[in-house]
Amino acid sequence: MDAINKAKHDNVKVATVGNPGLHLATWAGGFPGVSSLVTGKLAGEMEKIDIPPIPEFVEMIADSGAGLYACQASVDLFELTKDDFVPQV
Repeated sequence: MDAINKAKHDNVKVATVGNPGLHLATWAGGFPGVSSLVTGKLAGEMEKIDIPPIPEFVEMIADSGAGLYACQASVDLFELTKDDFVPQV
């Protein structure tokens, strides 16, 4: 949801606690600074293989004609409105 939220999509962080894709023990992900460290490392790896930053990637998806939608349950739960999302949603 952060990838399409206007206030957050420029600074999306990797969730390190309970993220099985990281192969990192849950307890280790909870230490201060681990999320920032992993986020920086993954951003560097993405840049190496030419994956664009999230705002540019969202724009590319929309420009290709694909639809971007917010989960209605999350929108309701967090009391979000259409104004909270990037224009492509």
